[in-house]
Amino acid sequence: MAEKTLLEIFSKYQPSAEDAALLSEASDIGVRVDKELRAVEVNASFPAPVKKETLYRIEKEIEKAYDLRMARICPHYPAACFTEDYIPELLAEAERSCIVARGFFETYNAYIENETLTIELPFDDNGLALFDIGKTPRDMSAIILREFGVHCRVLFRYSEAMAEADDFDGSAELNEIDRQLAETKTAYEAAQKNPTPAVKTAETVKPTGERRMSLLGEVGDAEIHGGVCRVGRKTFDISEPVFHVGSKFEIKAVPLARILTPARNLTILGECFGYNVEEARGGGKFNAAFYLTDGHSSITVKKFSLTPEEEKELKELTKDGMAVALRGYTKHDTHKDGVDPDLTFYYSDLASVKTVRRVDNAPKKRVELHLHTTMSAMDALIPPDAAVRTANAWGHPAVAITDHGNVQGYQDAMLAAEKLGQKVIYGIEAYAVNDRSGVLFGDYKGGFGDEFVVFDIETTGLSNRTCGITEIGAVKVKNGEVLERYNTFVNPEMPIPEEISQLTSITDEMVKDAPVIADVLPAFLSFVGDRLLIAHNADFDVGFIRAAAEKNGIPFNAPYLDTVALSRHLNPELKNHRLDTLADHFGLGDFNHHRACDDAEMLALIFFKMTEKMQKLEIHGFADLQRDMQSSTDVLTLPPYHQIILVATETGRRNLYKLVSYSYLKYFRRFPRIPRTELEKHREGLLIGSACVDGELMRAILDNRAEADIEEIAKFYDYLEIQPVSNNRFLIDEGRIADEEGLRDLNRRVVALGEKLGIPVVATCDAHYLEDDDDLFRRVMVSVKFKNEDRLSHLYYRTTDEMLAEFAYLGEQKAFEVVVENTNAIADRIADDIRPFPKGTFTPHMDGAEE
Repeated sequence: MAEKTLLEIFSKYQPSAEDAALLSEASDIGVRVDKELRAVEVNASFPAPVKKETLYRIEKEIEKAYDLRMARICPHYPAACFTEDYIPELLAEAERSCIVARGFFETYNAYIENETLTIELPFDDNGLALFDIGKTPRDMSAIILREFGVHCRVLFRYSEAMAEADDFDGSAELNEIDRQLAETKTAYEAAQKNPTPAVKTAETVKPTGERRMSLLGEVGDAEIHGGVCRVGRKTFDISEPVFHVGSKFEIKAVPLARILTPARNLTILGECFGYNVEEARGGGKFNAAFYLTDGHSSITVKKFSLTPEEEKELKELTKDGMAVALRGYTKHDTHKDGVDPDLTFYYSDLASVKTVRRVDNAPKKRVELHLHTTMSAMDALIPPDAAVRTANAWGHPAVAITDHGNVQGYQDAMLAAEKLGQKVIYGIEAYAVNDRSGVLFGDYKGGFGDEFVVFDIETTGLSNRTCGITEIGAVKVKNGEVLERYNTFVNPEMPIPEEISQLTSITDEMVKDAPVIADVLPAFLSFVGDRLLIAHNADFDVGFIRAAAEKNGIPFNAPYLDTVALSRHLNPELKNHRLDTLADHFGLGDFNHHRACDDAEMLALIFFKMTEKMQKLEIHGFADLQRDMQSSTDVLTLPPYHQIILVATETGRRNLYKLVSYSYLKYFRRFPRIPRTELEKHREGLLIGSACVDGELMRAILDNRAEADIEEIAKFYDYLEIQPVSNNRFLIDEGRIADEEGLRDLNRRVVALGEKLGIPVVATCDAHYLEDDDDLFRRVMVSVKFKNEDRLSHLYYRTTDEMLAEFAYLGEQKAFEVVVENTNAIADRIADDIRPFPKGTFTPHMDGAEE
């Protein structure tokens, strides 16, 4: 059957003889009709370019003949017809499509060279920047591609000669912009007053500026290689599409973030979600809608007047997570409140494709031993069953569920695991507290009547690895009296940050002529001798002294007492135990806080007061103090740290449930706490891991505790944990670690510790989401809980090869050991038949309870 001509299609339209001859030359005609908008779009090929003025006039005449709101003729021409003679027509189309404001091209010069169209204008760089902001070059290139099938770059340049020749000042063009903005404002205000404005066509409804459809930043063009298309933030296999609706089409997807205005002949690609359907008016047919996402942006997709069979097929093709390619057009829907500012996609053709997902191709797979699900409240995004399905798809022997302080994810994980035959390790990341810890650290056999050295330091920051000491203040005391004072500035050999100077009043000028720590430290340690050191939050101060001693090759292993821990025990009624709080509590008056000399003097007075209080409580020595603390320690006042607890046996499952119950019913304060003493009572059947940098072991290393203390802490754990550098990059932001190499050194330290003590070291992800691209969503979520959390963490679930690459700096053999061998060894120590919930309904023993 012969193809209908345009004159036959629009038989009501009576053109002039000249226009009729023009239209009769059209071929390859395609027509799309939107009944709701009373709009028609014609795609037609012409042997030679047609003036836009002529096409626009014919469109208006067709609209009038058929009472249409919009008629559009989209011409296609031979590639050879794209010459410099066509540039005025191109600019006319750009102005009509609102790519640029009308009047911008009153004065211009244009030429084509090397597949680039250069347009010279009498605008300076500031004026030309408007074209880049509005993506004008891109959109004009799209017109050329659409009409001629030619890829041509468009470039705007400033012509000084044109500006001087025409005495150009841009006022006329700027006035035209102002006029058009005024028109837009007037129309908008009129629409606000009229709740049912006239329906606008898809071509005339334009956003007033570029709208960002995603918080993920700029998006690049779709990339297609070997049948695989990367668009937005997802990758799809389009090598074998299955066409279900309409005709076949070439899948050249446009990123959804790039679709900012109504457009035709679009191909989009993405994953479906949120399908819904309702019966159409009149009954018998259905209107369906769903959403499509390319991982960067999303768009609403609609299809009207579906038969029951068509609706059933569409529902199957667009289930959550299924991938499709669509060809169609975008427009602004209209409703009783006016025009929808968001675009909706209407498709004519649909094909199903496949999402390319990460796979684990390693010959021997790792086991993830630290993973959070959505049950880690406001912190993680992985559904428990999704974690199990992912581990199964990757061939991982097992996967651990370790939510913060709760076991609520177990049921969904269990059901998914039993369906797939996947091993799940049930555990938690506990908020542990060490109720066995005291106030005295190191080996000290003396009593309260000895001479002590109370001291304080000021520093350039928080990290004893990257910051320096600026002042040391100390007093030698005995039986409530100050015997001798020591005070000195120290040149930190680095600038003092402004905020630190404001806090301490110590400036670069004050320390520039002071001795360096290598000269100060021997004198200070001579002042200390073999006496017990006393400091407030002593791990910080002693950690800096120890770091300086190690750096300068000076022996240092002095015992010390922490007055913060002592105050928590003696003054549980206080809300905090800061130095100024304790000074007020004991009525000791004001002092120059955050100066080492003054802080040391005040701390000595506070220690005298606390010693008097201990005497009244019949605590006469450090042994008495340790016994009293262990018998009456308030778990709720101790600082919690993270700890991984894994269930290894059925007895362990019962013990974990007891510990979780106790943590909420007996030891809850801000967090469900698990005391060390309770854990020791119920440790049978459990494996204990050292967790992340918020764990006890990593804190001790960061505080630069004595090696003996660090080893003693490590010995408590069944395995030690290290994590990717990205997990702990916040330590660099906080100034506690200098750089990424410093983070690697932390992990090397744990590996060496494990080798020395014979404790296995495992590499874990501490996964909070499945895909790295999901990081943004977690940042949005956790911003409710944490301030300044707008940083990339990369806490995603990694494959074996990804983890081996993360720990390649340990050497190939050691990386394989911590990533694969040791994680499997821990999994092998855990029984395969652990079920968090026994089978059955367990109804109460009452008549009729089953019913």
